[in-house]
Amino acid sequence: MQIEIESNCPLDSFNPCRMTRCAWFTKIKGRSPQGDDLDEYGCAVAWLPLLNINTAQQSAHTGAAVESFRNEMVKGQKEGIEALAIHFDRVSREPNYRTLQQVVTQEAEVTTEDD
Repeated sequence: MQIEIESNCPLDSFNPCRMTRCAWFTKIKGRSPQGDDLDEYGCAVAWLPLLNINTAQQSAHTGAAVESFRNEMVKGQKEGIEALAIHFDRVSREPNYRTLQQVVTQEAEVTTEDD
């Protein structure tokens, strides 16, 4: 069954479309969600469902890209933390190693002695 769509304007009490005399009659150029090339004129109100579908698809792609970026950042952060842990483990085995608390305490003692 083929449905024939009447060209009546919902913005003008459903009178016949004025087409090129209407500011809402616009040209759309690009690809449809089905992959077909679009290069045609039509009512901006009629284009809204198609544009909403396209916006939803682009939002989904953006969400996937953000998730992928997040995963890479978490992976890099984990590798950095592991590298720091290895470094501090090696440093802590050196004979002259002092913890941050020891350095702060010693500096406080030196400051107190100077007063």
